[in-house]
Amino acid sequence: MIKQCFNNHFHLYPITILLPSRSIPVNVRSSNKYKQILTSIAEIGLIEPIMIFITEHGEHKILDGHLRIEALKDLEITHAHCLISPVEDTYSYNKRVNHLTILQEQRMLQKAVESGVSVEKLCAVLGLS
Repeated sequence: MIKQCFNNHFHLYPITILLPSRSIPVNVRSSNKYKQILTSIAEIGLIEPIMIFITEHGEHKILDGHLRIEALKDLEITHAHCLISPVEDTYSYNKRVNHLTILQEQRMLQKAVESGVSVEKLCAVLGLS
């Protein structure tokens, strides 16, 4: 039987109470990944919630989403939707995701355009010209 990893509902927390579980590099804001996250959140909002663990002392530790939290701070967004983990495990399924091939990415973008998403919005979200 598969055990559920997170609660069924998002919880909205002020980002000021969310504590990092690891340090963030000082130059992270100049990375392409950070710029993409920042642009994506600015254009369409936070898609993937922050994964947190609440300690026995009531601390809200970030398990996954450190860059998203930094982007929210830079955008002056004060609250974030979070999923609460029952265990303090920093394993993230995102680390095990198979990335899209160029052909799959092209098909995905084509479907988005056919569905009514503007090319300008796609470029802005993906950080492309």
